[in-house]
Amino acid sequence: MILLTDGRLPALVQSLGDIFSVNSFAAPAFGHNVANLLTTTLAKVLRTYRYFSTRFDDLKYQQILRLPLRNFDALEVNDIRTACRDMMNRGNFGRELDQVLARFRKRQCPKKASTYRTVYFVDDDKKHFILGRETHARADTGKPPHTDFCILGNTFRFGRRFDGTKHFNVSRDRDLLMTGDYPDCHDVERSGRDAQHLNMFSNDFF
Repeated sequence: MILLTDGRLPALVQSLGDIFSVNSFAAPAFGHNVANLLTTTLAKVLRTYRYFSTRFDDLKYQQILRLPLRNFDALEVNDIRTACRDMMNRGNFGRELDQVLARFRKRQCPKKASTYRTVYFVDDDKKHFILGRETHARADTGKPPHTDFCILGNTFRFGRRFDGTKHFNVSRDRDLLMTGDYPDCHDVERSGRDAQHLNMFSNDFF
């Protein structure tokens, strides 16, 4: 799902940029050839989106691109948002995306206190994320409290549709409990209670 805006709705990039591929372009001045402008704009946005899509299709990157962005505490989250929101207008989108993906991959490591060599993505709060294969949980969709953005956020990421039936297993090393509060898909703080892990979807519902 790609959205193009001529700049009269600048808030679209921020409000929808994590869900859709939102790109802005300068509106044609009076007398300019609109068809030529649109042809050039479409060619540019499709070129950058195609590059992003090939990375998303690669499973070693898809897990990164699907991380729950509210709850993965790392500077790389801001960087990937900067790269992928309005990706058409980045100076060198492909290089920028690959650099931030490489930084995310440096966060991969197994749990120190485990005999299993399962590799997780570890954020600055020492939370361990891994995209599970199981589909025993489902993200709530009831409105209220959920919104259309909650549902779309578990269907699309930066414009790419994904399988919203799969969730991340979020845990800590040494089986420490997930105590504390975490933002959900509509930015309400919810308690992790005394769970050893959270079933957290890409839209941050858990």
